[in-house]
Amino acid sequence: MTNRTLLLIALVCGTLAAGCAFLWIQGVSRHNESVLLVRLKPEVRLNHGDRPTRDQLTEVAVPAQFENIVGSAIPHNELALSWLTSRAASEPVPQGSILLYQHFRDEPGPSLAQRIGAGKRAVAIPVAGASTVGYFVEPESFVDVVGTFMEPPRADDPRGGGRLVTRTLVESVRVLAVGNSSTVGAYLRQGPGSSYGIVTLEMDPLDAQKLIFAQTAARGGLTLVLRNPADTGRVTLPVVDWDRM
Repeated sequence: MTNRTLLLIALVCGTLAAGCAFLWIQGVSRHNESVLLVRLKPEVRLNHGDRPTRDQLTEVAVPAQFENIVGSAIPHNELALSWLTSRAASEPVPQGSILLYQHFRDEPGPSLAQRIGAGKRAVAIPVAGASTVGYFVEPESFVDVVGTFMEPPRADDPRGGGRLVTRTLVESVRVLAVGNSSTVGAYLRQGPGSSYGIVTLEMDPLDAQKLIFAQTAARGGLTLVLRNPADTGRVTLPVVDWDRM
């Protein structure tokens, strides 16, 4: 063989070896990843109709590669625990079991239309991850709605032309649904970090009109600012423009 042929063979072998090493490393990395799930403590079992309490629960780390378990099991996080401890077991659950969604019933509630408060309206707006606090906005959250607009010229503005401003449109608005999920349980079943393209909000009819108008004028869409549910206060905020920046 010529030196050139040997060099080509060496390059091919090196490339194959690098590819195999990469795939092996990826496999090891995937194997080492784990997900925290909820399980009953070893001495605890649930009967049909029992509601679990937090002191009966613990966490267990399961390799992420076991997707058949991870996808149907309840994750160990605050949202899931709040949902879980408000539900009754739909069947007996043995001691120390990893808890699955099928173990608990999400009580059928009223339809979305029936959940709208008296004198209120439901309005859906398009959203993305960046405009929903990374999809942490969920059913029954409370949010402010903020947008950036090019205001028309004002007669008293010596600079003339329009002005780019960011303003809060409505405050402390209740989230009725995200995507097709109108309950926390339904949202949890989609899995952590699930994405959606629509959020449905409850608001006064006039605010609904304002929001629909704002959607046509907002630059880059509207942004939802997540609130602590206990924070129900409202403040009068000035618009933000380049002068305030």
